Amino acid sequence: MTDEALANPCNWRVRGKVAKDITVVITICELVHTCPSHLHSWRASATAKWLANVLGNQVINNPSISVTQLQDVFRNEYGRHTSYKAMWKGKEAIMDHIQGSESSSFQCIPAFCDTLKVLDPGAYAELETYPGTRHFWRIFVCPTALGRAFPHLRPHIGLDACHSKNHKFLGQVLLATAMDGNNHVNYLAYAVVDKENEENWTWFLLLLRRAVVGIGAVGVQFVSDRCKGIVNAVKEIFPGQSHTHCTAHLERNVKQRFGNKMVDMFKFNALKRSKYKEVLQAITATSAECAQYVGNIDPKTYTAYAVPLPRFGHTTSNLVEVANSCVLPLRAYAPFKLCYQLYLYLMELKARRQKEAAEMQGLFTPYASDVLRKHEEFAGSYRVRMASANQTLVQSNMKDFIVGTFPTVSCTCLSYMDMVIPCPYVLAVEKESRRNSDRLMGRMWTVDAYVAAHRLTLPPISTLQLKLDAYCLPPPVAMKKGRRHIRRIPGPGECSQTATASSRQATRDYTDAVDTPVDDNMTNMEGVIQEPPLKKSKLCSHCRGSGHNKRTCPTRQVSVPPETIDPTLGEIPSQRSGYADFTETQNITEPPLFSSQEVTAIIRPLKDASEGSQGTNNPGEAVEGPFQGRSSV
Repeated sequence: MTDEALANPCNWRVRGKVAKDITVVITICELVHTCPSHLHSWRASATAKWLANVLGNQVINNPSISVTQLQDVFRNEYGRHTSYKAMWKGKEAIMDHIQGSESSSFQCIPAFCDTLKVLDPGAYAELETYPGTRHFWRIFVCPTALGRAFPHLRPHIGLDACHSKNHKFLGQVLLATAMDGNNHVNYLAYAVVDKENEENWTWFLLLLRRAVVGIGAVGVQFVSDRCKGIVNAVKEIFPGQSHTHCTAHLERNVKQRFGNKMVDMFKFNALKRSKYKEVLQAITATSAECAQYVGNIDPKTYTAYAVPLPRFGHTTSNLVEVANSCVLPLRAYAPFKLCYQLYLYLMELKARRQKEAAEMQGLFTPYASDVLRKHEEFAGSYRVRMASANQTLVQSNMKDFIVGTFPTVSCTCLSYMDMVIPCPYVLAVEKESRRNSDRLMGRMWTVDAYVAAHRLTLPPISTLQLKLDAYCLPPPVAMKKGRRHIRRIPGPGECSQTATASSRQATRDYTDAVDTPVDDNMTNMEGVIQEPPLKKSKLCSHCRGSGHNKRTCPTRQVSVPPETIDPTLGEIPSQRSGYADFTETQNITEPPLFSSQEVTAIIRPLKDASEGSQGTNNPGEAVEGPFQGRSSV
């Protein structure tokens, strides 16, 4: 076998043969190129199969890596360029080797749901197909360890959806999370659906209410954004429950619509626990549109003064955004692989939390103990003044707060009611009264609650035990035919909605035709009368005017080439400019007497005669002939 360079004069050649022991023996090796570099540097000899073997570890470690990134890795390691198509096929081969065929993986979903229900009694694993078909629609998963942990967590649930990044089977991952006493995110349930809409959110929350213990109790709050049917779904499944909106999403909307100045006022309006009406009046005085937008949002869904407490300091949906970032590497898989890998991630997470809970000592979790210790340090510097048996005034260098002790402990700073951890002012009163403040801590901050939340774990499930079931088939993938539509000027007889890229040339011919009559009553394909499309005007690149170009611009001064200038006759325009340019340089407004060819025929003999003479004619003198009576340049 021989490999030669593309260029014939090049001497680069490598020749070898296969020996009997299946080894390759190189017989000729000329490695010096004499051809241009562009003939041998661009060609990519790597095939998709070879790329799959070489870059397999890169895709296994990071399934969401893009094809362009793989091309950069290959170029850095091997110094060669490979085509995008070959690299894309190589990645597809790797993904098929890792998770098998994406289409056949849907047949494992029924067996996964049945196995989870057998190994974990009490778990919810619901699979639904499109009505009347066997094509996959959505799946809901809530193991028992997740559903029974909620009574020991903070009663504050985050809801959100994130996109699946699989190029073939697109979808959405719905998540429900809550925080434990050590400030860790805990998953309650997850689902893989085709898209985020009100129907899927209603289905998800209905199963969530059945699977999660204590989720319908009084005092449970939900936090999410305000998009795609989630608000109506929460109202339908959890009527009467508090549902707050993420202030970060609201701030982003205000910034995009009304600018940075209104964002600062909106933050003050959302985060301050007083002066809501005063701030709203200031927003009205600055921007009436912004005041109308903010006024249409219920204050009980985002403002600190109106949201029911405890809120545990969550003004945004970060408790579920953190969960989205954790599953980010898994979102490139197909629906079943994503669902299974997320299950394995939660299984390992629960095992780590259970081990951490067994090693905890003391009465409260490390997070709650640190917060309580910081509050006690501030409480020692405050001055306590008893006002009555039930109220106490606590004075600091900056502000004064009133602490109530009956019937329940409260503080005008609202920090204790929000976090259920004694604030510095409550601790100052408790210290003055010589009472133990541990009784005021919420139960979710105790070590016992943390241990109970992570007492159960997820049973291991192996994909080798799952049997393929033809009951579940891949979802139908709607592929768009043809090229995508491009926005352009519509042609005659069509509107912008019916214009396609295939009629681009007809539109160009129509708009370029100056003398084409335009009918005022043109109709489109549906028979609807449309206004005639306007001809796109072309501007002069010299004066930016319309109706002419740079060559025919009236304000442009024409420069005369040196070879057309005669010392005896003065400046004479070139043949290209014609007699019109000659008259412009002389500021003559009368119509031209001769054409450019006639002027050339007259000037050339005069020029030859002047070269043969002694040069007696001076510039400025009259010249005999057709130009007699005209002054030269």
